[in-house]
Amino acid sequence: MTDDKRKRQIISFYEQKKRSEVYPEADLDTESEAKLKMYREFKENGIDINSFADIELKSVKSVKAMRIMLKYYPFMTSPYTKEIMLRKIDARRFPCVIEFAYNEYINYSPNEKTGLTGLQTVIGKSEDTDFLYCLLSNPDDYAAGFFIREALSKKSPDKLELLVRQFENGLLLPEVLFDYYRLNEKSSLERAYNMSENNIKELSKSNRYTLCITFEIKYIKLMTYDFIHQRSKELLKKIKPPKP
Repeated sequence: MTDDKRKRQIISFYEQKKRSEVYPEADLDTESEAKLKMYREFKENGIDINSFADIELKSVKSVKAMRIMLKYYPFMTSPYTKEIMLRKIDARRFPCVIEFAYNEYINYSPNEKTGLTGLQTVIGKSEDTDFLYCLLSNPDDYAAGFFIREALSKKSPDKLELLVRQFENGLLLPEVLFDYYRLNEKSSLERAYNMSENNIKELSKSNRYTLCITFEIKYIKLMTYDFIHQRSKELLKKIKPPKP
């Protein structure tokens, strides 16, 4: 796909999102009323945000706009809306968004948390690595928290390695493989690549930790020789060579 075609598609999607944002003239729900007030306040402050599509699909750099979004955030009821708004507010300037994201995130099931990439990204901006570590310390949350693990790998590789050692000898090996890569652990990936089919079958039967039923079914299906072998091979190719 050419850059021009991709740009046209993005513009078309933006226009579709704008057209779909329609508010009734009466009996507005709490979120819709708050959004309309928020757009009016943007306009009063000379900020070019007229719809939620402008927040979701464009870059928000104005600190004043972020303050206004924080003002109206408590009136938002849709998880989708909350996730988008928190992701657009600079966590360095407004660290409260990390707490807001956490308060949303903890209310979801492990399977639902997997899809909350925006909330995970905001939470991952925390500099408190003990906090991030604790959010991943049980098997379900480790499996769900791909982007939180990404943040921890950059801020405290040692803590991520503790989690890897905790979960590598069981059904979560498919998730652990990517953390081997994040930690630049070539030898661990090679060990996984060289595992026999019987080794993998035995590992998948081990009861070292308990997963929710959804994850248990998912990872039993992934714990095959073909998957572990192929994923390890792909990640080994991406491993950075040691610095001279």
